[in-house]
Amino acid sequence: PLIATDRLTHTQTLTSETACLVSADPAGFAGGIKKVLGDPAYGAEIAEGAQRYADEHFSDEKYIRMVSDIYDAMWRKLDAKDETDRPAEKSATSDSAAIAAQ
Repeated sequence: PLIATDRLTHTQTLTSETACLVSADPAGFAGGIKKVLGDPAYGAEIAEGAQRYADEHFSDEKYIRMVSDIYDAMWRKLDAKDETDRPAEKSATSDSAAIAAQ
């Protein structure tokens, strides 16, 4: 089971279903440790919640999909940049006309 502070840095990811959230002081941590050790069913419950959360949000498949999406977005940006950086193509007729005018 996890024991973490109830500060935003932890609660952005952790909830009361995945951790024993306590105040960020020694008494808070001591209380969290006592609660988890004194109630094994509670400790098991939040440990299972944390495992479920990790499986759902940090699986290999999810990571691979996330990295793949990042690369896809990068390639789309590079392709779009390529198209805007290319000079306008001249037609063969306008080149011929320019040569003839010389």
